[in-house]
Amino acid sequence: MKLQKVGSLPFETKPIHLPKDAAAIFQAYLGNYCHTDRENFIGMYLNTKNEVVGISTIHTGTLNASLVNPREVFTDAVLHKAASIILCHNHPSGNPSPSSEDITVTKNLQKAGKMLDIDVLDHIILGYDRFLSLKEQGLIDQPNGEHELLWENRMTKESARFARTFDLER
Repeated sequence: MKLQKVGSLPFETKPIHLPKDAAAIFQAYLGNYCHTDRENFIGMYLNTKNEVVGISTIHTGTLNASLVNPREVFTDAVLHKAASIILCHNHPSGNPSPSSEDITVTKNLQKAGKMLDIDVLDHIILGYDRFLSLKEQGLIDQPNGEHELLWENRMTKESARFARTFDLER
């Protein structure tokens, strides 16, 4: 198996330090590459400087579920030589509130990531014009080390506007 580059990333690869930055990229990716009437589980792969080195759809599910296996989550992370990952999925209902399954899956993926030395920094759930960060809510463990992200506590009007207007074709 090998990773084949089919083009450059359609966004600037500045370091990701805030959930709104990651959410804006995920929202743009979701709107351009996924069917938003179903749950999509997406991975963003970061290098040691928290710069995005890749993003991919790990699984497309149904209206209200997406089955996720650590093998699929970490395959692209290993191929991208990622130091850490940020997970994301959308709720087609528009309500980003996490289910108990969302929290359990994330904790299990954090455990798998520790075995591979790939930190799971956060899991972001996208709704309509808003998002929820499981890390920000204190619902997942904080990774230790240099990859830790600095999160703000809420989405600002400016970041919401940015997320809605982020243009991948720039």
